[in-house]
Amino acid sequence: MEQIGETLKKIKLPGKPTSTPGAGPVSNELPDCPICHGFGWVCPLVDGRVDYSRTVRCKCKAESDQKERLARMWKYCRLPDGENTKTLDDFETRGNKTLEQALLAARQLLSGDGVIFWTLISDSNRGKSHLAKAICLEKMRQGTPARYGFVPDFLGELKDGFDQEGEDSFRYRLAALMDVPLLVLDDLGTENMTSWGIETIQRIINHRYEHKLLLVVTTNRALDEICGKRNDVERLASMRLESRLKREPWCRVIY
Repeated sequence: MEQIGETLKKIKLPGKPTSTPGAGPVSNELPDCPICHGFGWVCPLVDGRVDYSRTVRCKCKAESDQKERLARMWKYCRLPDGENTKTLDDFETRGNKTLEQALLAARQLLSGDGVIFWTLISDSNRGKSHLAKAICLEKMRQGTPARYGFVPDFLGELKDGFDQEGEDSFRYRLAALMDVPLLVLDDLGTENMTSWGIETIQRIINHRYEHKLLLVVTTNRALDEICGKRNDVERLASMRLESRLKREPWCRVIY
């Protein structure tokens, strides 16, 4: 059995020069951080003493960690390219009472002030999507993961998971949408949905309702026909979703 001293000699520490034939001159330059010496992790101080039982991230890595986390959240969010500058502050209500109420409710949702479900019903080109995307972006700036979905494309992406496995599978994608801290369903009801699409939307909204997870919905349809009104299935589904989106004190529906 190899002696521990011989084992330790083989461990290469950051900043220690190594000699590899043909590798050129060896740098004796020490790592930049004098605290972690390039490891990125340190044992914390607790009441003035080092706690060797655990490690924490060194402060030298905090900024890069935050940038990487934001990059991952942005990629997951799926906001369209070029939509990363929208804010609530630059949204113009132009004296429109409905938009003023929508903006107020959006700020309440972001601040945790009693709004969990936020639904805006209005005609096209009135700023619904601007507000929805701005809520998404602001939540990510707060460090909270969010997912944006333009509903017709969103359902197509889910369906593509039927033939996939792992993180690309339908089951995994659906579970992620059910549990992401903030979900945006933009233009719900814009196109007629199949029975599968209606059932999927119901499952997502029911789960988020039961667990009080933030939900943003925009639509240009009345809620009692948001899933359509061509048959009894669509009418019943619309009634159920209307109930979910309006029932509780923490639901805001702006017309």
